Amino acid sequence: MLRHLKTNRNRYLLVLGVALLVLLLLRSDFSELSKALGGLTPSALLGLFTLQVITVLLINIQWKAIAQHLGQTIPFTRLLEMNFLGTFFESVTPVVKAGGEVSKVAYLKSQGQALPEGAALLTAQKWFSASTFVVFALFSAAWAAPWLGGPLQSGVWGGLALIGGALVATLAAGIYFYRTQTRGGKVRALLEEFLAVLSKLARRKRRIAAYIVLGFMIWSLYAFKTFYVSDVLGAGLSFAVAGTVTFLAYAVNMLPLSPGGIGTFEGAMAALFVLFGLEYALALSIAFVLRLMTFWAMLGVSALYLGLRHLQREVFT
Repeated sequence: MLRHLKTNRNRYLLVLGVALLVLLLLRSDFSELSKALGGLTPSALLGLFTLQVITVLLINIQWKAIAQHLGQTIPFTRLLEMNFLGTFFESVTPVVKAGGEVSKVAYLKSQGQALPEGAALLTAQKWFSASTFVVFALFSAAWAAPWLGGPLQSGVWGGLALIGGALVATLAAGIYFYRTQTRGGKVRALLEEFLAVLSKLARRKRRIAAYIVLGFMIWSLYAFKTFYVSDVLGAGLSFAVAGTVTFLAYAVNMLPLSPGGIGTFEGAMAALFVLFGLEYALALSIAFVLRLMTFWAMLGVSALYLGLRHLQREVFT
């Protein structure tokens, strides 16, 4: 019954996201939208897709490096498959990427990884990723404060509060279970093993600095992709504005309003660009082109890869 309710909820939220996309299109002048997209060429799309591939590879390199640091031997291709699986579930569930993260731990467990080790690897990677994102987002919110207001301001700070709340709640739950479980209990044993794995991170501080730098590089690529699209479409934006809009739109995207942030991300990004002086049609064009390669194309690649892997297992095993 509960699973049925969750399935229906996800369907309703998906419909809501698609409805938001349609509403964004209906509010635009199609002739202006077509004009704004006039500068888009196949080579420009290929360039954007290449940037997205580089981003995916850097994320997997970060996972691989952290896994090795924790003493875990996981093939790069397995991590790639895990992240494709995570991307797919993140795109179809609205709960702040939780569906994707649970699927990653479940995948690692299916590959023979102990639950505490998989959870520790996920926690470490998410910490480095989330901490660098929050730094960028906080600076962006502070810089854009004179322009922000109303629903946009609420969405930005709501998304950041949700990230912080999730981190605090996870830590509080861990401490509670650790203190209330008797020694020898199953939950306490899992937590002790989890903490023992994570403690390995503290032994090599230079590597920690390297992971943080890599996190900043990865998120900077997200900003560069927005700047690239805006430049291709002739928006004439500075990298600072493109980066600010990127991080604030992703902060709004953290709110669990629709699967993969469909509609909410595009709407937030377009609204933010308008605040910085762009025409609505051009602002929406940048958001749509960016999402075409960073969301829809990657969802398609993930689904295709997972489908082919499933077919391979069915045929050859």
